[in-house]
Amino acid sequence: MGDIDPQLLILEITETSIMVNEEIAQQNLRQLSDAGVMLSIDDFGTGYSSYSYLQQLPVQEMKIDKSFITTLLTEKNNERLVRSMITLGKDLGINVLAEGIETPEIQQQLIDMGCQYGQGFLISRPLPATKIVEWLDATDWNTNHSR
Repeated sequence: MGDIDPQLLILEITETSIMVNEEIAQQNLRQLSDAGVMLSIDDFGTGYSSYSYLQQLPVQEMKIDKSFITTLLTEKNNERLVRSMITLGKDLGINVLAEGIETPEIQQQLIDMGCQYGQGFLISRPLPATKIVEWLDATDWNTNHSR
C-alpha cells in the first residue's frame, strides 16, 4: 500500500476492543498516538466506563453514538446527554463527532449545540473508496456552512 502519513489516519476504538486486554491495548494505543495516529472513541456513551477512557487514553476524538442522535429531537434526556457530551469533549480538547445524522433538523440542533463534526445518511450514504474523491469534488459538505 505504500507509506502513509500516520497523521492522516484515524483509528476508531470501542470499549469492548480495549477490554480484552486493557493493559496491552492501552500500551499499543499510546504507541500509535506517539506515532501520530489520531484515536477516536466510537459509540461514545454506550459503555460503562467511557469517561475513564477519556482520561486514560490519548484520544483526540469521541463519536457520540447514533442511538442518542436519532432521538435527539424527541427525547429530552437525550438532548441533555448530547449537550453534556459535546461540552465534555470541548472542555477536554477532544473533537466531537455525532453519528447518525439523518435529517436537517437534527443537523441544525447539533450545530446549535456546538457539535463540531457529523456523519450520517443526510451527508452521504456509504460509498466505495473509488467514489469518495468524486463525491468530495461534487459536494458542498466540505465548506464551513450548513445547508
